[in-house]
Amino acid sequence: MYLEDSLHLPLPRQTVWEGLNNPTVLKACIHGCETLEWQSADQLRVTVAIKLAIARVRFNGTITLQDVVAGESYTLQAQGSGITGFATGYAKVKLLDEGAGTRLEFQAGAKAGGALEKLGHEWIEKAGKKLVSRFFERFCEQVTLHLIQPGS
Repeated sequence: MYLEDSLHLPLPRQTVWEGLNNPTVLKACIHGCETLEWQSADQLRVTVAIKLAIARVRFNGTITLQDVVAGESYTLQAQGSGITGFATGYAKVKLLDEGAGTRLEFQAGAKAGGALEKLGHEWIEKAGKKLVSRFFERFCEQVTLHLIQPGS
């Protein structure tokens, strides 16, 4: 699966950056995320449980930040596994000032193996796009809730 897109967020770039690095914000945005916590300066441990087709699956894994340019960009490398198989993925994120807000550009890719592979490429791609869409639907709301104080 491969996705490439961009969106405008009505928030300053630094606020978007802080949201992209805040486990509380990210946990609320990642569908099915049960746990998300920093393990080191560049790695998060994550547990996600979601329904895929007729089964509920739980993945335990890590998200590693690479090529970090503070306030501007980074690459996320993710890997997770569970009894139904494994998944790996990446996302390259870049932030650009755009008017009074921020343009967030991303490229993302993912692969699944084990029993998940039997669902088929088209189904995995559709599910991946839906998860990314849900993430960004929630992101702006969560940044505002957790990082921007009323009246600021």
